Amino acid sequence: MMCRSTSIWLLALCFLVQVQAFVVPKSASQLMTSPHMKNSQVSTRITHISTRKSMSLSAAPPTMSLANKSVTWALLAVIGGATGTPIVVRATRGKGWYRRINLPSWTPPDSIFGPVWTTLYSCMGYAAFKVYQLKGISSPTLKLAFLHYALNLVWAPVFFGMQRLRAAHAINFFLLPSLLVIIPNFYRINPLSGLLLLPYLFWLSFATKLNETICRLNPTEKGYNNAMLEADISKLQDEAAKRVGL
Repeated sequence: MMCRSTSIWLLALCFLVQVQAFVVPKSASQLMTSPHMKNSQVSTRITHISTRKSMSLSAAPPTMSLANKSVTWALLAVIGGATGTPIVVRATRGKGWYRRINLPSWTPPDSIFGPVWTTLYSCMGYAAFKVYQLKGISSPTLKLAFLHYALNLVWAPVFFGMQRLRAAHAINFFLLPSLLVIIPNFYRINPLSGLLLLPYLFWLSFATKLNETICRLNPTEKGYNNAMLEADISKLQDEAAKRVGL
């Protein structure tokens, strides 16, 4: 499902950008056979068409290259985000610890996270590319966006891998304020880039509230919490199942 939603969005983007490169005018052979044009007119039109065709052909590679680069940035953002997927799957699958701890009643189903994050990472990658295209890699705003993205990737291993609920929540307190700085700066450089990050802002706000509620429902005492307990129990059950051949 993650790959399908990413592919549809990226292919549509690539098609819309590239289709303009292949629009060419009427061919010279059609003008040659027209009975209403004099030889001098035909020569002038042929020269004009040849010039336009050469310009169109020379402009096509940069256009295609631009589309490929934007797709590459979006794909890389999705691939980076997917690095934490195995950790999340282990925590949420079957009798994983995540579904055994105290969760609020409004916790979303696990199936929604894949498509949502795939879409958000795609938007983040494309938005960053547009800023890079206009300001270059040395842009302070782009550097902040890269730092934000790297910390975003750290969250899943901290929360799902280490069961450090409060540490993960602390990460959110950097992610949200930094995103509130990035969005208006992106918008000033390229309005579309800023707008593309708005869904991420809404989702990150929701995820921060969810993380806070989970921390409250599963308090940490002396560095240990219910999530760690359930994770340890899950590991023991897996080891016992292996020993008895289940």
